[in-house]
Amino acid sequence: MTSIPSSSQLESVMIIDDNEMDNLLNKIILEKHNFSKSIQLYNSPTAAIKDLTEGKITPDAIFVDINMPEMTGFEFVEAFEKINRPELNKSRLYIISSSDDKQDIKKAFSFKSVSKYLTKPLDIVQLTSE
Repeated sequence: MTSIPSSSQLESVMIIDDNEMDNLLNKIILEKHNFSKSIQLYNSPTAAIKDLTEGKITPDAIFVDINMPEMTGFEFVEAFEKINRPELNKSRLYIISSSDDKQDIKKAFSFKSVSKYLTKPLDIVQLTSE
């Protein structure tokens, strides 16, 4: 089992997916590999943007699904990049999706804040590889 060294463990992570089961599965995977000390789950990207804007959370990493009814993952990234909180510049943003569509991948990397495009379910090797 691949585990993140405690020195590399993140303080906090935000997972945003409208599917509660996907949220729970991704949380379990990250916990199993000691990825973060704290994991916040959001079913609503709008609520996540609100909490980020208001400074209620400053995650080290954000995982956001692409296909959500309220706001797409791409719309979330657009809104995230407009938040005026310099401390969020250190947050790594990961797109997670069941799609491996080349257009989605290309669009994801058109945003300066996107670090990686990951396919569901999360795979710790995929996540930690360069």
